[in-house]
Order: sequence, then structure tokens, then C-alpha cells
Amino acid sequence: MLAKFMTQKQLESFFKYLKKGNLLAGPVREGGILNFTEIDNINEIELTNEIPLHSFKRFLLPVKEVLETSEQKSPCTCLRRQVPLYKRGNATKMALVGVTAPDLKAITILNHVFEKDPFYQNRLKNTIIIGYGEFPCEYKGLFAVRYEENILEHIQFDIFIVKETAPRGNMECKIFTGSDDGQKVLDKFGYRNYENAQFAGLVPEEGKDKSMIRIRKAMENLSPESGVFKELGEKCIECGRCSIICPLCFCFCLKDGQPPLTPPFGKLPPIRRLPAELEGAGRAGSCKGGETIMCRTATTCFYSEFSEVAGGHKFLKNPAERIFNWYEHKFARMPDEFSAPGCVSCGRCARVCPVGINIREVIGKIMES
Repeated sequence: MLAKFMTQKQLESFFKYLKKGNLLAGPVREGGILNFTEIDNINEIELTNEIPLHSFKRFLLPVKEVLETSEQKSPCTCLRRQVPLYKRGNATKMALVGVTAPDLKAITILNHVFEKDPFYQNRLKNTIIIGYGEFPCEYKGLFAVRYEENILEHIQFDIFIVKETAPRGNMECKIFTGSDDGQKVLDKFGYRNYENAQFAGLVPEEGKDKSMIRIRKAMENLSPESGVFKELGEKCIECGRCSIICPLCFCFCLKDGQPPLTPPFGKLPPIRRLPAELEGAGRAGSCKGGETIMCRTATTCFYSEFSEVAGGHKFLKNPAERIFNWYEHKFARMPDEFSAPGCVSCGRCARVCPVGINIREVIGKIMES
């Protein structure tokens, strides 16, 4: 039986229900810019096909998390302790609402990348992901020709809200579930008029994306010395904004000691309530006695020290090599390993680049090369 419609009033009640037991985050317009951030009031939520500047990423991949603690028992003895499993990856219950289809695609790919990471998986286990889309709608990107209902079979989510125009002109929502958790949440809320969309895998039945295959083949003939990347190397200022904003950039470094809680790449919209295991971590004086912590901290391959090893050697020595590494990762290594590119055509990198590098134009030059 096809799903019936959820009214706007029911949808608002559903969001209030979710907020009672979860950290609720979603698209909120701040100073004219749409960002994905924590929600204080459900009236702040702006459900739209517009892609927010900042994505879900910092909720599923925080800029800093504690992996392990250690305590100096004596000058020669150090006792290491792993963070307990129930605390791994943020024990805070979260509900991410209004996630667009491109960002759901990014989450699906991240789920594969971090499939064996207990911190990410525990965080995912404690998160309800609710997608949103308006129909009819065409989503035209590098790797999608048309955004249709059957795309739901190839992205992972718990609940998906489809906004449609009802016969009388009222806007109502059709509800799809993509997991048992999604169905349980709706059942507890008291709404059962949903339709299940079974995840059929990241790769569609017709095979890998043909655009991805063409770009992958074109990358085989390129290097940092190629014209397109030499030109980009002269233009790029290595600020790292493109990788910080990208939902599919996930480079990190491991640090022992007391790294600063604030990331090294400027200010992001804050998550207002920190998980218990991060409260106080990384602040001066937070570790008593001989106790230290090991943290996983977000970084970017554009930073000069990213590829530096003992002895001072750097594998990526100049801007051309670093930007080539970024494109090779997204359009060669990711397709080889996960059968999907490290790009969902969200356009965020072009929006934040201070020197006007546009990934669509770069891909065009790569294909021409």
C-alpha cells in the first residue's frame, strides 16, 4: 500500500517529539546563510532542497574526539586505557533532520569508509538520520542526471520526507523509512502511514556511474606536472577551506597530550552541547597527575605539515602536488576502493574558495586533457 501524507502539523509534532530525547540538528538560516546546526526551536528548521553551507559532517565526524587515555604510573611504566565502547564515537543521542539527497549520498559513502571504525559506528548507531526532498525536483550534478524516487534505493537513511503538493494545493509529506530504527521511531510517535525503501547498495543495478568512469580514466594520464594542475598549483593558496567544508573529506591526525579543543582551521558554527566524554578534554589542567589523552583531530591534506614524516621529508612538497593529491583521492582512489567518487556535486568547495577555483570547471579541463 502506498504511503499516505503526513500533514505539516503532524510534521511539527514529530520534530518536537524527536527533540525531547535527542540533540536535534538540521538546516537553519543564520544571517541569510543556510547552515546545518543544532536546533533550539523547531521553528528554526528550514526544510528545503537548498544545500546548507556547513553540512552534517561535524556531527558524525567531530573535529576532535578522545580515543584513548593513559596514566604515568612510574617513570618507566605507562598504563594505556581505551575509551569504553559505550562512549566511543559520542554516546549522545542525535537526530539529524532535513538532510538533502547529496548529503545522504555522502553519509552512505562515509558509512562504507568507516565501516570498521567503532567510534564512527557507535555514533551512527545513536543517530537517527532524516532526509528531505521536494518533488518534482531535478538534481543536476556531476554524478546525477535526475533526482527521482528510485534514488532512495541507493542512499542510506532512517526516514525520508518527500514534500509534495496535495490535490487542494496544500503542502503535505509522504514518509519513507530506510531502516528498522526509522520504523521504530515513527511507530513510537504513533505514525504508521509510511512506505519502506529498501537499500539496494551504493551502486545502481545498471552499474557504476559512467561519468565517474570517464573521469577516472582521464586521471590516469595526469600528474602534478600536467598543465591543469600546474595552473591550479599557482592559483591555490593552500587554505584548506575546500576540504574542511567538503562532506567527503575525512583526513585526521592522532595527537597525544592536550591538543586544543578548537580546530586549527578557524571557527565553525558551534555544537552547543558537547558529549560527556569531551567535556573538559584538551583544556589546560584537565588531565590530572600523569594522565594524557590520545585524540583524533580533523585536518586537511592542503596543510604543509600533513605529509611530513620523521626527518622532515614531505611527500607533498608544493601546492600543485597537494591539489593533485586531493583530486586523485576523490576521482581515482575513492572510485577504485568504494565504486563511488569522493564528490557528491554539492558545490560547497567552489562557494568557499577565496581564489575562485571551481571543481566543475576543473573536471571539465581534466576531461579535455
